[in-house]
Amino acid sequence: MNRIWILLVCVGFLLSSLANAGPVAILWAPPGINSDAWMDTAITSALVQHYRQGFQGAIREDVEMSDSILSITFVKRMENEVEDKVLLVVNIPRLKDNFITGDLEKDGENEIMACVGVEGGGRRGSYDLFVFKQHGGKYTIASTIKSPDVCGCNGSGVSGGYFYPDSIENSQVVGRSICWSENDAPCCPTMRFETRLKFVSGKLILVSKKAINKKQDSDGQE
Repeated sequence: MNRIWILLVCVGFLLSSLANAGPVAILWAPPGINSDAWMDTAITSALVQHYRQGFQGAIREDVEMSDSILSITFVKRMENEVEDKVLLVVNIPRLKDNFITGDLEKDGENEIMACVGVEGGGRRGSYDLFVFKQHGGKYTIASTIKSPDVCGCNGSGVSGGYFYPDSIENSQVVGRSICWSENDAPCCPTMRFETRLKFVSGKLILVSKKAINKKQDSDGQE
C-alpha cells in the first residue's frame, strides 16, 4: 500500500512539473521524428520568447504540441467575466522542413527564415516573418515583420492579404501573396501572386510580384 502511495505522489509531482514548465521547457524532440529533422531548440525557443515578451502580465498560456507545431494561446484573465479573453494564438513550426535557409546578404553566411502562424488580437489569421542571423556560432532574431506588410496587396477587400515564403533563391525570398479583391468573400481570396522579397539593412522589403493565373494555380505550380 505504501509503495502505491509513493508511486502516485511521484506521478503527481511529474505531471505538476510539466504543467508549470512553460513552453520553452517542453521543447523536447517529437516522438517518432528523427532528430535530424527537428529544428534547433534555440531557434524555436527564441520564437516563443519573442511572443512571451509582448504578453507579460495578467495572462496565462495554453500550450498544445504536435510533432510539427507548437501552439501557444495567450489568454487574459477577465475579472467578473464568464470567459477569459484570447489575446493571440501563435503556431510555431518545429521541423526543419518548415523553415527556409539561404544567403540573403551575399556574404557567404546562411540566414534562417521562420514563418509563424498568428490569429487573434484584432488580426485575421496571418503570418509573422522572422529572419535569424548567425553570431558567434549561434542564430538570433535579426528581423521580424508582419506578413501583410510585405505581401504587396493593395489593402482593399476584407483584409488586404498575406505573404507565405517558399524558398531563398539568388539572395531573394520567393513565395506567394494571397490577396482579397474588392468583391471577395471573407473566406475566399481570389488573387494570387508570385512575390519576391529582399533583406536590406536588416529589413525585408518587397521587390516584385507577378500574378499567378488560374491554370498555374490548379496545376499546383503557385
